[in-house]
Amino acid sequence: NVSGHVVVKLTKPMKMRSIQLYFEGRAKSHWEVKQGRTKTDYRATEDYINHTVTLYGTGQNSIEHPSGFHSYPFTLHLNQNLPSSFEGRRGYVRYFCKATINRPWKFDEH
Repeated sequence: NVSGHVVVKLTKPMKMRSIQLYFEGRAKSHWEVKQGRTKTDYRATEDYINHTVTLYGTGQNSIEHPSGFHSYPFTLHLNQNLPSSFEGRRGYVRYFCKATINRPWKFDEH
């Protein structure tokens, strides 16, 4: 499991539709094989996690969120068969999460 808190600090009330947390896990690889004058590129991508959790709001209706510090707990249950993070010359396995405030008529804030 991955657990934590998304902490939001607002200096004034803010209209928003939601606060969401996006999780992603992905592997990418790239290598080339040369045979004589011919070079062949090989590329592969594999997605392991692509999951969004709404921590506040519904994503549909605008809500006025009060000012101050706010903490939103989360837990993501991970499959035990996921590969470990890895960085190499020919590829990687990476995991990350990103919190987003979805505001009406605005670009999302990360």
